[in-house]
Amino acid sequence: MENKCDYPTSISESDDDDLIALAQESSTRQVPTDEELRIRLKPDQYKRYHHILNQWRKFSQKILKQRDKECLSTFPSVKEIQIFLRWYARHARGVLDEHITDVTLLHRLHALTLVIRLHTGYIYGPSDQKALATFIKGDLVNEGKISTKARHKPVAPFAVAEDLVTFLWKADEYEFLHSRIRLQLAFLIVILALVGCRLGEVVESTAYAGSNEGLHYKDFQLGRKSTTAYTGYFLLVRLRCRKGVRNTEKHAPQLLLYEEPKRRFFCPVAYFLALALADQAIEGCDSFTSLEAAPTPPGTDTCWFKIKSSMLDIPILRAVDQKGVIHQDHIWKYNSISNMFVGLGQRAGYEENLTGYCFRRGFGNTIDNTQSLAQGRTPNQALIEEAISMKARRNLLAPMPPGSQLAKHLHQVDLSETLSMSPQKKDRIQRRLRKKIYVKNREEFFQNGALTDVEPWRQKAMERMPSRYLQAYLRYDRRRRELCTSLFTEEDTSLSQVIPILRSTANPASGRLFYPQTGLTEDNRCINCNKDLADNRLVHSHLLTCTQKRLRREQTAQMQHYFEKTLKRCGWNSCNFYFARKSCNTYSKHVTSHLKANALSQCLWNHCGYTSGDEIDLAYHVSTVHEVPNEVTIPTKIHYCYEHGEYFAADGLWSKHCRQHVEELNSYCGIIRRNRLVVVAGHCLFCLGDTAAAPEVRWCQFSEGYQLLKHMEGHLQKDASPQTCPHPLCEDRFDSVDDFWKHAISDHGIPPPAVKRKRSYDEIVDA
Repeated sequence: MENKCDYPTSISESDDDDLIALAQESSTRQVPTDEELRIRLKPDQYKRYHHILNQWRKFSQKILKQRDKECLSTFPSVKEIQIFLRWYARHARGVLDEHITDVTLLHRLHALTLVIRLHTGYIYGPSDQKALATFIKGDLVNEGKISTKARHKPVAPFAVAEDLVTFLWKADEYEFLHSRIRLQLAFLIVILALVGCRLGEVVESTAYAGSNEGLHYKDFQLGRKSTTAYTGYFLLVRLRCRKGVRNTEKHAPQLLLYEEPKRRFFCPVAYFLALALADQAIEGCDSFTSLEAAPTPPGTDTCWFKIKSSMLDIPILRAVDQKGVIHQDHIWKYNSISNMFVGLGQRAGYEENLTGYCFRRGFGNTIDNTQSLAQGRTPNQALIEEAISMKARRNLLAPMPPGSQLAKHLHQVDLSETLSMSPQKKDRIQRRLRKKIYVKNREEFFQNGALTDVEPWRQKAMERMPSRYLQAYLRYDRRRRELCTSLFTEEDTSLSQVIPILRSTANPASGRLFYPQTGLTEDNRCINCNKDLADNRLVHSHLLTCTQKRLRREQTAQMQHYFEKTLKRCGWNSCNFYFARKSCNTYSKHVTSHLKANALSQCLWNHCGYTSGDEIDLAYHVSTVHEVPNEVTIPTKIHYCYEHGEYFAADGLWSKHCRQHVEELNSYCGIIRRNRLVVVAGHCLFCLGDTAAAPEVRWCQFSEGYQLLKHMEGHLQKDASPQTCPHPLCEDRFDSVDDFWKHAISDHGIPPPAVKRKRSYDEIVDA
């Protein structure tokens, strides 16, 4: 019987040239160049490699008395490595303790074996590695040469993840560069909490910088199922970038994510559909309606949706540039998300720093219930999880980072010694010093429980609630306002209710906010006067003023017609003044003159005889009972409240509304803007303090900082320098005008004056 063999009968020697070259290279080992090391090693490995190599060279020269040429010419013995570890532990500085920890020294040992392998080609056996590890954990620890302390590792279970997502939507005042960032951040938290994966498996890891690898659209499979067990959409997520087995298909598990109808704010399917539909990533479906209309194939209860081939390699969580534009194919970076998590945790009131790994610990955390079982009790799992989680150290009154709140109280730092610096450099120093002040206040708050200056409602609230100023902003941001209602409800919420709003939020095209009844045409022209506003910096100011003029014209025309065609003549005590061939303003002033001339505040319209308490009440009586407009009630005085986003067509209505504001005063008087839109107008400290003035005078609004400053300077010129703060809720005292301005800026949020850039002599000549 003939033996069959798969080996070829003849081999061409030229086929083995590359293997021969490799064999010769291995026999004459050369130390890899720095460029080769950058390619072969990950960034953190490369850094540790150079650090430990430099330390070994110092050790070999000082302790082993070797010359540079002799350093790592052969592999060191285990005894020499032990001496090096003892030397390193003696001279290295610890972070958690005076000495470095055993974990740190084990990492340095691992880096040293890598250096030895790259320079000598020698690999230490298991017995040698065990002896070195035992030397660190046994001898050095027992001798007190190294520490066994460890950092506290925060845990973020589901309760923390849910709280963070709730805060993001309902209470976070931080302004992201694009509305999609808030949605992506919520989706990322949901994935980390439900799947328990590492952050570097979802976004681009620092170990693979520039790879643009993470969760792409090709890693998601979207399906719709209709059975007795489950009806709705679901996702299969494939983790390709797992640590140690990256891009190894057999080690890339598929995980199931499904709908959460009663908790849409924590529904991964809703977030995915919003992002996918905004990116037009699903083949044949450009809206949720077309997605719903897709039929389920006969013979099956599952309908699968295909991702477009052009979108397979596009990351679902994408970066944004400084102009607020979402990148077409650049994924989120690990460092960027880490900074976002730290800021989010601090804004949400958590003492411990929030990291992506906190969710992984919360997902895989196991609780030892031996004590509770020994006491014959069923363990209170919810209490145990909350006690060991980050939520146990959360305080809703904790100071927030600078720039996190709409009401910005700027801590002005004395920079009198830096007069020669440029305004830009001074601003950088101010920001750096404000951050130091914030860090100090935050530490004192959590250590001593020192309460910060917060609103009374915030001191009583123990759940996520929007502040007064966030409520004002949400009146303009319709999408987020509707999401706060539809995502957070105890009833089942269908995807058709939330997907359209989430999709518009995720749309890469930047959206714009406008005042009510204002807007621009497609070619950036005012919808009222058709003026080109493409390059106008004060576009919103123009739109609001133009809309007020339009409403005033419309109301004036209606009142003109009403006076002349309906009332026709004045009925006050047989006045017989005819409403004809005059202006609407003349008619209303004529009626008002009767009200002011009546000393008894008695209604004489058609001999009514009603007696009123004051002139204002009489004006409302004439307007409501007899339907006769006057200066108090005529709807031609169009006022606008920035904080409530409402128009008030009459002076009386505006005065009544201002009275409500005056009765609910707080210390903040600054201007709040979002996307160049004035959300809350500024107010004068002196006018607010004039308790004898009318409400509309006290609550005078300023939409521009220079107008407010000029108005307040007028008060200072008329009156002497105030000894105490004129604000009715403040009693601070100061000795000079400069102290007053510092107080107004830091304590009341008055915008500081803009710094004028000094031009050089050459610039002045060229001009």
